[in-house]
Amino acid sequence: MDLQYAWIWYGLEDEDAVSLLGNADFGNLGLPGLSWNGGVWYSDHARGYTGFRRVELTNMLSYRFSGPLQGLSLSWLNSIHRSRGELDNINRTANPVGSAMLERKDVNRLYLTWSRTF
Repeated sequence: MDLQYAWIWYGLEDEDAVSLLGNADFGNLGLPGLSWNGGVWYSDHARGYTGFRRVELTNMLSYRFSGPLQGLSLSWLNSIHRSRGELDNINRTANPVGSAMLERKDVNRLYLTWSRTF
């Protein structure tokens, strides 16, 4: 999983943002096929908002099967996103995206995928 996608959402005008990304392959620990990807994003000071701040923590734990089940994988996605602030309602040439950037969400998804080359 490429966690760079999050920067699409962290590009508000004058927004200060920082991220920490990591990954691990557990094959060296005797668990071939098991991997983890994760990231933490923090930002604040976006133009168009008062008291703006957001934090996101995203993790993906995946297992790729081998042998007769090769091509099958099972993944768990967990994401926690918290933000705060208010639109400042000042008219500008380019207005902020809106209150959608102030969302609070908890995501837990399980993905079962199968790929095969023909």
